[in-house]
Amino acid sequence: MTELQIEKIYEIKNRAENFLSELLENERQLNTNNKILNNKVFNNKEDIEKIVNVWNELPSPIPNIQKVTGNRKKHLECRLQEYGIDAIIETIKNISKSNFLKGNNQKGWFITFDWFIKESNFKKVYEGNYVNKKNSNQLQSAPTYDLEQIKKQALENTEI
Repeated sequence: MTELQIEKIYEIKNRAENFLSELLENERQLNTNNKILNNKVFNNKEDIEKIVNVWNELPSPIPNIQKVTGNRKKHLECRLQEYGIDAIIETIKNISKSNFLKGNNQKGWFITFDWFIKESNFKKVYEGNYVNKKNSNQLQSAPTYDLEQIKKQALENTEI
């Protein structure tokens, strides 16, 4: 065997060792990620319970949550992955700051949990699109006027 062939063999051997080393590191990382993911799924059960408890504190007519299963659970797990537990709980608490979501609107519509956890709806509530505005056109009590004061001002401003 020539010296050049021996160098090539060592070069191939080194590449193979590096490849195996990277492969083992990737496998270790994958195992770590799987453990994290499994813990996250386990914690989702606790997170879902917290979310249900916070939701069920909302005022009437907003209905309480009885069960979180099927599509409802899938949607909620997606929101948990996207936003996290703290953001979801804060968003639920912000529902109380919206007359519209609590049914104070022309149709009497109010928020439900299934509507809330859909991606596009959650995002709107999360971003504060439904929070009461100072000059909102939501149902408001009619302004009150002091008729005696108006008469007095009218008489003072009338030229005779």
